[in-house]
Amino acid sequence: MIADCGQNNLVAKSLILNSILLTLLLAGCVARAPAPVDELNFQILGKIGVKQAGDGFSANFDWRQHTQARYEIDVWGPLGQGRTQLKGDQGAMQVSRGDQVLALGQPDEVMLAHLGWSIPLDVLPAWIRGVPAAQYGVDDRRFDDQGRFVEFTQAGWAVTLGRYDQRKDIMTPGRIKASQADKTITVIVREYLQ
Repeated sequence: MIADCGQNNLVAKSLILNSILLTLLLAGCVARAPAPVDELNFQILGKIGVKQAGDGFSANFDWRQHTQARYEIDVWGPLGQGRTQLKGDQGAMQVSRGDQVLALGQPDEVMLAHLGWSIPLDVLPAWIRGVPAAQYGVDDRRFDDQGRFVEFTQAGWAVTLGRYDQRKDIMTPGRIKASQADKTITVIVREYLQ
């Protein structure tokens, strides 16, 4: 009976030790789980610059991203001049000024025809959150010492992310620069509202 009690104690200690190790292992996995990247709802204020073939444009913006695809972006020049709203999703965009609808159609075509520039609205919302877009492959990944993306290439764009800051519940870049051929887009996030 004493031998049985000793053996039971050994089994009990082994079970307790295994339970503790399993708990620590699972806790470590949970602590390292990445932040959700498909949460692409945000509102930011900032400035955007577009340079292409020697021409350049810059504007202030108020960007409201409602889902991964649906957005409303107000852009305006110095002193609020030329306030224009871009509203839509990846399939169609409406460009308007005040109550007047200027154009409706494919986002790239509409932006080029009515603004003289375009931005990659299918990937830029993810980049603003500090991650590559889930729907495209990613190459040339570089991370900082805290594991955040600082460089990658995606959908033909060379992307650089910097000036990370705690914004609401996540760390996001304050500067996003993307280059493709003779085109460079720079987004400066001044304020992260949601």
